Amino acid sequence: MKFLKKSFFLTILFLVSACAAMKLQVTENHIFEPKESTAKIEHTFYLIGDAGNSTLKKDSPALKYLKEKTKNVSKKSTLIFLGDNVYETGIPKKKKSRGKTTIIAMHHPMFTNGSHGEKYSFASHMNPFPILGSLKNLIRQTSGLSNTDIQNKKYNALKKRIVKLV
Repeated sequence: MKFLKKSFFLTILFLVSACAAMKLQVTENHIFEPKESTAKIEHTFYLIGDAGNSTLKKDSPALKYLKEKTKNVSKKSTLIFLGDNVYETGIPKKKKSRGKTTIIAMHHPMFTNGSHGEKYSFASHMNPFPILGSLKNLIRQTSGLSNTDIQNKKYNALKKRIVKLV
């Protein structure tokens, strides 16, 4: 049985690696000539994923790296934070972005008719099995147990604060 498992694994590994190409592939009788762009960059966007749990006094390694790389950027630049950047302590009272345009793009909705807003599908009531699924949904609906649900105290406070700012 071990031999069969190892053989199967090696076969899959071979098939997956056989699909990889190490050289640029172009159609037959076509000569690829890379051309240098003459276009002028009008605006630059910097994207940073989950920037880490920084405090007002100490930056995370990700933010230190970002500061170093964006020291001398053009005024025609935009920095976009992606990921979960609001941690347990919430948004700091002193904001570092005063006087600048701030866009808050969230992957959790402010308003929803989905599962984060107490609307559950039939399948959700059946998962993992009928009565337990409905009980799970009832607990989520009444307790705000999940921090991604609108009923959660901290999430609701964040939502109200952002709606007030807008």
